[in-house]
Amino acid sequence: RKDNITEKECINSYDADYLFCHVDVSQLRYNFFRDSVSGNSIDAYSKFKYVFSGHIHYRQEKENIIITGCPYQLSRGDVQNKKGELNGVMIDGVSLKMGCKGAVYK
Repeated sequence: RKDNITEKECINSYDADYLFCHVDVSQLRYNFFRDSVSGNSIDAYSKFKYVFSGHIHYRQEKENIIITGCPYQLSRGDVQNKKGELNGVMIDGVSLKMGCKGAVYK
């Protein structure tokens, strides 16, 4: 994306229930120590049932947004991060089934 406005226009151009992306979302956290202040707000993604993003290493869920996180520590900033891996997503047109495991690295 070029900027938040272009990204929001792109998001609004899709007619889908689910969005799989790789973006920053403000109102979330980059890691245990730092908030995300870049990216579009959570409201920009409200038209989707679920949004899955993998850009941020910190495993978290807020409203309809699921940040899958990373299953292992990649940098010092990842210390004390809740880590996770998405064990499965099944979208069969009727239901969405998810399973997650998580660990905290200290």
